[in-house]
Amino acid sequence: MDRKTARLCLRITPSDKQLIFAKASDLQLSVADWLVRAALDREIIPPRSVWDAESISQLSRIGNNLNQLAYWANSGMLVDDSALREIAAELRFLRGLSDDL
Repeated sequence: MDRKTARLCLRITPSDKQLIFAKASDLQLSVADWLVRAALDREIIPPRSVWDAESISQLSRIGNNLNQLAYWANSGMLVDDSALREIAAELRFLRGLSDDL
């Protein structure tokens, strides 16, 4: 990979500068990285966000609940209706998050 040694100077309006800084910040990228990716039509992929951590945590809880339900069902125990309702609510929440993407 080539070292970044070339410099580029340009003039833009203050409002454009503010918008560029905001877009780079939203994706947790440096302004230089964001501009290069945008200018060269490279895909701008944001880093993992807090949403990802929350989703992983939610999925982990759902997995734990499903494991408990499977254990209860396989051992002949009655499955608690409240546990089923909780899992259904968590799935609806996650589906709502995925619709926002």
